Amino acid sequence: MVVDAAAIPIEAAPAGPTQLAGRTSKLQPNFLRLSVKGAFGQWSLLFHRLGLHLWLECIIPILVNLPLNFAVSYCIFFELLNEWSRDMWVFVSGMIGFLLTQKLSLAYSRFWEARGHLGVAVKCCRSIAIMVKPRLVVGHVKASEAADDARRYALLYYWTLCFQLLGMDLRQDVVMHHLKGRKEEEELLFKRNSNQALTCLVWLSSRIADLAVEDVLTQHELQEGLRRVDEMVAAFNGATKIKNTPIPLPLEHLCAVLTNLYVITAPMAIATAFKHASGQPTTCEFANGTATTCTEEMCPNLVWPAGGSITLLEDPTECPATGFTSVYGRTMFAGFFLGICFYAMFELGNAFAEPFGDDESDLGGTMMTMGNGLEADLRFMMETAIPHSRLRRETQKGFATQKNLTNTHEKSGGPETSVKEGAEGAGMDC
Repeated sequence: MVVDAAAIPIEAAPAGPTQLAGRTSKLQPNFLRLSVKGAFGQWSLLFHRLGLHLWLECIIPILVNLPLNFAVSYCIFFELLNEWSRDMWVFVSGMIGFLLTQKLSLAYSRFWEARGHLGVAVKCCRSIAIMVKPRLVVGHVKASEAADDARRYALLYYWTLCFQLLGMDLRQDVVMHHLKGRKEEEELLFKRNSNQALTCLVWLSSRIADLAVEDVLTQHELQEGLRRVDEMVAAFNGATKIKNTPIPLPLEHLCAVLTNLYVITAPMAIATAFKHASGQPTTCEFANGTATTCTEEMCPNLVWPAGGSITLLEDPTECPATGFTSVYGRTMFAGFFLGICFYAMFELGNAFAEPFGDDESDLGGTMMTMGNGLEADLRFMMETAIPHSRLRRETQKGFATQKNLTNTHEKSGGPETSVKEGAEGAGMDC
């Protein structure tokens, strides 16, 4: 097996930036949107900085609700508030859960669609390199330079697309590496303030056309290459559409308002239910030494749970306020898990809704990993020689003979026809 020498040495590019979570981004939502999306400012936004883990975003509004659960339990138990039937909350919970599920489904669709556009961009970059590399032959300097430019422009397209979507400065080390020693390209690329990825695609399509002019690519391969460029444009359009078109604010606001109202008011029904699920009456001991049972006849407005503490009272007609610890404890426990269910769905929808944000669950880290892998793949494709068959060796011999005859003709000034005839003869000899 013979290995050709049509391999282009390429300097390794620096890795893409890391630690993207919590970075400062010029595309972050403004203050008005943050205040509107969370129903009264969304408590979690008041008690933590942006970009923290999902569970922390859920746990903070839940912990804020615990004192409220205690206060509601106290008021219901001691009849400072009227008792509430749980029927209304059971009826409303299904509708709120359905609304949150729809928001979560919409957010996940946006997340996965964004990941799909990134996959298309990477696939097209690899496809162009795979199409170009096997056509290069030894001694074809112009074609080798054009192929390497196509590789660089494909990588510039991917990196500029990623950094634009993440709201980061495009002059990152990995981008400047591909522009090193090319001052004109750098000036042209940063001549405009946005959509530099489209400029890279214009350059890429130009280099593919140059390879076709040099007869490195056939017309069919030229059309295939330009079709890949068109797919890269579609990936750019789809990703920027997701970035620039957030979930409508009325939907976010409605979900936030209903979620907060439901979780805040549910303890009224929960405390009422626990109060009436009291069990056996409590035995009480009075100051005169009489032990009696606090029944509903003695205390028609109060029903105490079993196991309450025994209290000394002066008036045998009064029943002690026992069982409050059990009621408020169970109410706070139930409110805690109720808040986890609804706030978790709400915050999970927020996490998926903006796939190009700066949270840990966003695609920033995935984009850098994909870019680093793309750098390594394209560099390996262009640097590594291809083991070729006898037909490929004969094709390269014919190209070398034709090139030598062409150089001889240019020096001697002979007619062009004689060069072609000599090249054809050389090809037949091979």
